[in-house]
Amino acid sequence: MEGIGKEMFEEWMKRLMERIDRLDSIISVLINKEAAGVKYMDGERLYDNQDLCEMLRTSKRSLQRFRSEYGLRYQKISRKTYYKESDVLEFISRNMEEVTLDGKKVLKVKEGTGKKAPGKTAKGKKGGRRNTGTDKRT
Repeated sequence: MEGIGKEMFEEWMKRLMERIDRLDSIISVLINKEAAGVKYMDGERLYDNQDLCEMLRTSKRSLQRFRSEYGLRYQKISRKTYYKESDVLEFISRNMEEVTLDGKKVLKVKEGTGKKAPGKTAKGKKGGRRNTGTDKRT
């Protein structure tokens, strides 16, 4: 039984060290991304509610409406809502338009792009509270 030669051993050690160096640089990049507070999923940037509110200049309630009525995709991770960058860009291109308001360009929801019919409330009825005559307040 013959052992491996010195040249073969050195070649394998060189390959092994290159692979370790590559993995080390990948780990450094990932640690720096996490340290910067930027989250990624499948190599794609994730935005949380606060990030998206600042980016779209809107409220958390509007984001909730965008999810339910306009189909903005999201993921729940540890009870926190995240949005993939590609889903946000698709939502903006499909449902929003740029308008000028007080000399500033802002994004506004396009008319007729939501799931709700115009003139209806969230429960699907016209108008507000219905009087059934059972209210006992005097």
